[in-house]
Amino acid sequence: MCLNISALFSLIGFEKFKGFFTASLTGSLAKLSLGILLSILGFKALAPLIGYLAFPLTSTFTALAFLIPQMRGRAKFKLNSLFSILKLSLANYPYMFSNQLLTMLSIYVFSFLIGEAFQTGILYITLMITLAIAGIPNALLSAALPIGTRRNTDPFTESFRIGLALATLAIVTVMSAPETILKTINPELVGGANALKILLLSITPLTALTTAIMKLNRERKTGKIALIGLARLATLITLLPTLSKTLGVNGATIAYLASSAILTPVAVKINPEILKLLTTLWTLHILTALITLIPIYNEAAIAILSLTLTITVMHTTKTLTLQELMKTLKTITLTIIAK
Repeated sequence: MCLNISALFSLIGFEKFKGFFTASLTGSLAKLSLGILLSILGFKALAPLIGYLAFPLTSTFTALAFLIPQMRGRAKFKLNSLFSILKLSLANYPYMFSNQLLTMLSIYVFSFLIGEAFQTGILYITLMITLAIAGIPNALLSAALPIGTRRNTDPFTESFRIGLALATLAIVTVMSAPETILKTINPELVGGANALKILLLSITPLTALTTAIMKLNRERKTGKIALIGLARLATLITLLPTLSKTLGVNGATIAYLASSAILTPVAVKINPEILKLLTTLWTLHILTALITLIPIYNEAAIAILSLTLTITVMHTTKTLTLQELMKTLKTITLTIIAK
């Protein structure tokens, strides 16, 4: 996995985005197909384990096929560069760990505090849905860092705008019909509708923080990166046990939301250009959440209304015009088909 991460993100660093897409897709297909095939052949518990290992192995070799020509004549060891990378890595660790805390470790912490497998399952599923949507702006911001560094530009505001606007379409849709979506996965998960809505509200402040962190990385301001990460981590660790014990799964999701939201002013101060975009999009998310509080409502009707309102507001405010939306969707489609 360590080799895989290095290889994949080296592709991003060299702006080989199609190579990254190809390597990731190849690994995902290998994991899925091998896991299913071995299950059919009767490998039982080994099937998902071997399938899981298939991803890093396959995607690493695919990534290296793109990297080796790029690295010829350029792979030179420099001690100063190594120390610089280590310093930057350590500065980023608190923030990265605070992201992982709720998505990985807090599942176990929450299970230990609450002692209910069902509540833990709800937290896990709602987190996975949220992370899938949050991956849209995060992917663009990951690509923006090497572009900004190599070309000495500031693409972070644009990445925030396009990424969060695209994610907003998914956010308002899921937030309008959380019960239907959770019921589709498992009818017993319907009780996690509020937890899912709370987590969806955390995507905007989290994206704003990630944008700030990416900009600080380009500027190599390791001290500020570490302070933001430690502040978020401390907030999360402080709130998670108390709110989980009193409010259950909703408390855990509130802790996650608060840990990002409380640092939003810091993110805006670092990158003030995102303020208008953040306000517009987060307002749409909050408005959708408030509409769903109406005791009697039709989820399908609310989803259509929310999407229509969202697209209209984004186009009118030029957050993401219809032309940009159609062009972006066309580019995504053509890229996938081409592969």
